[in-house]
Amino acid sequence: MKMTATIFSVVAAALLSGCCMICPPTPQEALHEGLKSEGFWTRVHAAEHMIDVGLDKKEIEALFLADEKANPEETFCRVGRHRVLIRLGNNVDDRMKQLHEIAFNADSEDRIHAVETLGKLGWTATGEDEKTLIAIRNDRTADDGLRYFSAWIDDTKDMERELFLSSGCIDSKKPHYNAIRGVHGIRFMKQITLEQTYVILQMVANNESYSNSLRLVAAEILLRDKKMTFDDALKLYNEMSKDNGTKGQWCRILTFYAPKLYAEAELTKFLKSSDIELRMSAAWGLLKL
Repeated sequence: MKMTATIFSVVAAALLSGCCMICPPTPQEALHEGLKSEGFWTRVHAAEHMIDVGLDKKEIEALFLADEKANPEETFCRVGRHRVLIRLGNNVDDRMKQLHEIAFNADSEDRIHAVETLGKLGWTATGEDEKTLIAIRNDRTADDGLRYFSAWIDDTKDMERELFLSSGCIDSKKPHYNAIRGVHGIRFMKQITLEQTYVILQMVANNESYSNSLRLVAAEILLRDKKMTFDDALKLYNEMSKDNGTKGQWCRILTFYAPKLYAEAELTKFLKSSDIELRMSAAWGLLKL
């Protein structure tokens, strides 16, 4: 009986996967599937997509509050929960205070994640906080992740942060990881002020030594600031080998910069993917159109 049940489970999973390829879910179904996933960060990403398009916020809030009640101090996950619940407007001041305490405590295991999250949430550093972050990014003995994520946080030194972030793309020590951190940080900046930053982004977009998903992040910034056309980006994408991360980033470009009918057709194709994160990216894009 146990062997039969196991075989049935495998067959059922295969059939469900095949169904995704043949009859894709609706965008709403794809996002709800992610919200109920066993993977914590998949649930976070689903929640963020849903919040952005105004979908079932009460359900998301209840789910993350229940998870918080069950595991209030779970390292790493607590930062993700704060990120979602702050975006829902739940106890924002207290949650921002908790994130701040994690981010500025050198002994916090999830310090890097808290710093990254403050940057993503658009928090601005002032006074002693700003001095601390500047000291971190200028400390070449510090962890590279912490250094680059510290520059995601807005402060009064925009040009210095921009120079630092773009330097990650030409870092000879760890070019891949620091380029990722640098380019994503530039995307979070309110405004690019240096023409050389665009030169570096063009270099990243056109350089096959970088990952294709990163090249498309650079292309997205160039599209946003009208330094690249959608046709240029499409040509770039068509010449790439395409893993799910690359396709997920392409969903963002389709959503914001492609002709609507073309974007709708391409995003609908991605809803057939067997990869849940890609399905969610496509679903979010379709609901944003």
